[in-house]
Amino acid sequence: MAGEALVKLICEESHACYSGDREHRHSWGFGCGTCFECNLRAAGWEQFRSCKEAPLASHELT
Repeated sequence: MAGEALVKLICEESHACYSGDREHRHSWGFGCGTCFECNLRAAGWEQFRSCKEAPLASHELT
């Protein structure tokens, strides 16, 4: 399993919310959205998405 299927599995089946919140769904997965771990996961998700959407040239070493 790889690619989008793996990303979907991680977002849908895992969570690290300190409150154990599985009710609130965000683009990065389930969680309260306010605890340290949710903020960390949200920031990681945004970084992942921005790297994925960036042109290949921006990832090349100079």
